[in-house]
Amino acid sequence: MRSGSGLDALQAALIAHFCGAGAGASEAADGVMLSERRHRDALGAALAVLDRFLAAQAAADPLECLAFELREALAELGQITGETTPDAILEQIFSRFCIGK
Repeated sequence: MRSGSGLDALQAALIAHFCGAGAGASEAADGVMLSERRHRDALGAALAVLDRFLAAQAAADPLECLAFELREALAELGQITGETTPDAILEQIFSRFCIGK
């Protein structure tokens, strides 16, 4: 099993890169912007899931539980990349269009 050393630094680097130096900032040092609130929310949710993953790993939870947490984090990140789309977003998109009339 790995020691987990450096995970705090990795988390801090991810937060600084995607959220900027200040809490709630939307522009990162390298110019990456998260202009959509839902993107920032998805990133925050992914970080929360990764925190749960680290806690579960420290508690020596079963690998299936760890895998579940990682899949959930990937799903949150997929909302940013477009790989996963929550039903609420699809409803919002289709409510703006008149299809079949």
